Amino acid sequence: LTLACVQVTYLDAQDTFDELIKGILQAFIFLFVSVMGTMIAILVTAPIVPRMFEAGAIDLLLSKPVSRSLVFLSKFFGGCAFTLLNSGYLILGIWVIVGVRFGIWSDGLLLSIPVYLFLFVLYYSVSAATGVVFRGPIISVVMVGLFWFVCFVVGTAKDTAEQFEINGSRIHT
Repeated sequence: LTLACVQVTYLDAQDTFDELIKGILQAFIFLFVSVMGTMIAILVTAPIVPRMFEAGAIDLLLSKPVSRSLVFLSKFFGGCAFTLLNSGYLILGIWVIVGVRFGIWSDGLLLSIPVYLFLFVLYYSVSAATGVVFRGPIISVVMVGLFWFVCFVVGTAKDTAEQFEINGSRIHT
């Protein structure tokens, strides 16, 4: 009976520890990968498109028989591939380390790679479009920050409106 109680207590402690590790992983992915990682990736890739329009650079690129749109798309997808490789290396490494060290093989951690890439592509498209129009990496980063803030305000307003409108009507009915 005592051995059974010790084993049950051990299993409860192991489950609690696993939940703690999963919570830390979720916080890490949200804070460092989705928020900080996206901003660092935008800061690193923001000069790619505006640098293309500097004197001498576009002449060399257009001396070959390629169109401007193809040059732009190759720069855009090059920035996306650079970010995919770096984020994949980071997240896959964390997945292996946590799996080997703690025995937690979280599939959700691997699914964060395409979600992160989608988030980056959204913000990088704003950066690239701003880089084409204003031809400056600093204004590209500022516009991405402004776009991020607008998305945050719209999402918060939506959540607040749903909270009051939908939940209020549910309580009433």
